Amino acid sequence: MRINNTQEHIDTLREYYRYDEKKKIFTIPVSYEKAEDVLDLDVIDPKNHPRFKKEALEGVKELLMSLPTGTKADIQLRIADYQGYDPDVLLKSFNDSIRLNQHRSRLEQKRSGLTATVLALIGAVILFVYLFGRINNWWGDDEEALSYNFITEILDIVAWVFIWEAVSVVFLYGDDYRSINAGLFIKINVIGFFDKDGSKQLSSELLMDEVRTTSVAKKWELIGKNMVLVSSVAMIIMGFFSIFNVIYTSIFVHMETPTEEIVFLIIVLLAAGVGVLFMLLGWGGIYHYLDKPKLNKFTFVMTIVLGVLLLLYLISSIMGGEASDISSMALSITVYLIFAIGYFLSIFFTRKKEK
Repeated sequence: MRINNTQEHIDTLREYYRYDEKKKIFTIPVSYEKAEDVLDLDVIDPKNHPRFKKEALEGVKELLMSLPTGTKADIQLRIADYQGYDPDVLLKSFNDSIRLNQHRSRLEQKRSGLTATVLALIGAVILFVYLFGRINNWWGDDEEALSYNFITEILDIVAWVFIWEAVSVVFLYGDDYRSINAGLFIKINVIGFFDKDGSKQLSSELLMDEVRTTSVAKKWELIGKNMVLVSSVAMIIMGFFSIFNVIYTSIFVHMETPTEEIVFLIIVLLAAGVGVLFMLLGWGGIYHYLDKPKLNKFTFVMTIVLGVLLLLYLISSIMGGEASDISSMALSITVYLIFAIGYFLSIFFTRKKEK
């Protein structure tokens, strides 16, 4: 016999909370002796503009996390003594606290993103030195030598430590404020303030219709900025490699005919230009991710200019007929498109959020 775990879960919780089968909504009371049990009073005007404690929000979230998938909750905050606080003011305070959590979460994500960027860049540079040094025998000709193995192993390990730490910062390290908001947004249907026994509703509303709408815009803005951050790191790395390759190729590669020399020179100059612009635009993208307006105009112009330059570079690479140039160009265009889409996506939803 197959057991429906969700229904079993619901049946268990129905022993503790009222449940609307049709709407799939639990009614969950959360009781406090007095209003100040849930408030942080270290503000300018605690009576008219109090703040909800983080611990109070976490307590509500913990209750919500026990709900089965597909169900929501009407939260009844039952307070025995309101101590002169207006329930409507407390409801606004609850909403404001979630808005502040969104802002704090965004700051934490920026710090994490920037930290991951620096770690990834360091790891990529060390990995490049390791691989290029092996190809050009910087560490010696004898791969069995102790010194060769010692140097290459150290560089290899250090490079991957930095890269995996960057991945860990982005995907594994938690964000308390984001976790709280996610739980509240997903599970709360209505939030309300009641008297001690829940018989009288004093203030109530659907959970922040305005904040939910703003949250959607913020979600897409964040997606766009994450695309910008990832592609910016790739651009800085690719720009560095491109400039290095141009210098290396110019010194060691020579063409046989004047025509080949001209085509080669055009490709080299365009590659150098693309490399420089990639690095500059990568830094501009990081500034954009951090919401620093200093390079906004520069980033916008360079996004357009680099698109045109990449098109010219693609045409010259096809004329040159080198498969390696064309494949490299395809990678550059892919990274650029991720950057451009993320950049304009974040701008659009930032403006939409501000309306």
